[in-house]
Amino acid sequence: MAFAVALAGIAGYLILTVSVWLFVRFHSGFSDATLTDYLTLPLRWDAYREKRGRWEIRHGLRLFAEGKVRDALPRLRAGVARVPRDVEARLTLARGYAIGRRLDLSEAILLDGASYVGDDPRYVGEVLEFLFFRQEDDKALAFCARELANYPHLNEETRTLLQRGAATACFFRGHFDAAEDWLQRGGHPLDPVSRLLTAQIEWERGYPALAITQLESLLADAPPAADAYDLLVNYLVEQRRFGDVQRISIQQQVAQPHRARPRVDYLLACERLGERRRVDTETASILAEFAADNDGAASLASFAAQNGNVPLAAALVQRRTALGLDAVPARFALAEALTKIHDFKAAQVELQQLAAPATLLPSQDALLLGLEAVVAAGLGDSGGVQLHLTAFLSHPAVRADNVVAVAVRLQEQGASNYARSALETAVHLDPQNQFALMHLIDLDVQNTNLAALPSNLRSYLQTRKPSPTVLAAARTKLSSDAFLFSADRTATLELLRDAAPRSSAPRG
Repeated sequence: MAFAVALAGIAGYLILTVSVWLFVRFHSGFSDATLTDYLTLPLRWDAYREKRGRWEIRHGLRLFAEGKVRDALPRLRAGVARVPRDVEARLTLARGYAIGRRLDLSEAILLDGASYVGDDPRYVGEVLEFLFFRQEDDKALAFCARELANYPHLNEETRTLLQRGAATACFFRGHFDAAEDWLQRGGHPLDPVSRLLTAQIEWERGYPALAITQLESLLADAPPAADAYDLLVNYLVEQRRFGDVQRISIQQQVAQPHRARPRVDYLLACERLGERRRVDTETASILAEFAADNDGAASLASFAAQNGNVPLAAALVQRRTALGLDAVPARFALAEALTKIHDFKAAQVELQQLAAPATLLPSQDALLLGLEAVVAAGLGDSGGVQLHLTAFLSHPAVRADNVVAVAVRLQEQGASNYARSALETAVHLDPQNQFALMHLIDLDVQNTNLAALPSNLRSYLQTRKPSPTVLAAARTKLSSDAFLFSADRTATLELLRDAAPRSSAPRG
């Protein structure tokens, strides 16, 4: 009798197991687990769980690659729950949440993964990049300190990355001594990226000559170093040392002959030094060499737009068109260059021609509307400004940095009310946009905006290294009689006083 009961139990278990196996295999499509896995499931649960997780991950990654993000997320979520050490799946899941604007979930997924793959330098780099993108510098510092304390036997690459991440977080918040302490903790010679950060620290401390010397030394020791070169030229331009820009750019042309940036920097230096013959010769040479290269053409277009170089922009349009290449970015640069020199009629004609084919990308369509608003302001057409700006700010492809750029140009044309509207939209899109907040505060100070200045200041003080010049102007305005009866005056002034030590000193 007992034998019969046992036999019946075994038969029932086999029938149930086979039924489950067939159902899962043919209903859900999960065929990675064998019948043996199901029969021995109590003994092989962990192996089965991992197989199921990897199957979910494989399908989730495929759906994500096909652009089906919404369908991919449940698969990836289930897969990561079963195989938490899968770096690619976890990072892709975080990206999917970010695409859906669920940055809180992205952050949670990334930070949770540190306990499983915190020794993977690629993963640590992605976590830090995400936190710095969100300006979560305090969280980045806490993450680095926690990982270094909890895992004393990390590999050297990950340890260096975490120490540099902690230093970067301190740097972003203006704590320069602490940043240097973190960089020196390893006791080893600094790698090129850490040396770059050291130069930035000296620059922000108000020692431009030392920062420039350190960057030149870095370039000499580790060529080609594009980041170091770009930062060095930016510093030299800010110091108006255009002779040095010429020298450094020539050296870099030898080190990186296929890169357009050094050639454009040389052109800028020649222009600032008034060397017209060299400007003409170099312009023709750069056009001949880089007009057909998309990255090179983008560098040329940006230079022409920022400096109002209409002949260069027009020549770039002509050359790209003749080669049968996309000339739309160059035509935008031409319109911006015309705006820069206040030739608004010609800029309007160029923008109308851009709009005519109706083949622009969504981001280009948004940029067109923004530039049309700026041109309308330059022509004194308030109705046109209102029309184009409203369409621009409500465009689905508009980005906060584009909005700030348009707002600054509107402000340059005296359209302060429209500029304020644009800046408020930029802050709504990106609450930590320091440039937008800075310009809003500037408008508040100029116009004695009692209602908005305290609130905007509080937001600005939460950003990285707030400008001491902006804070000083705001402090002076808040201390005036105009704000005597403002309810937020005292509290905001106290915040400004507390912020004074951590904001970097102005450079002479």
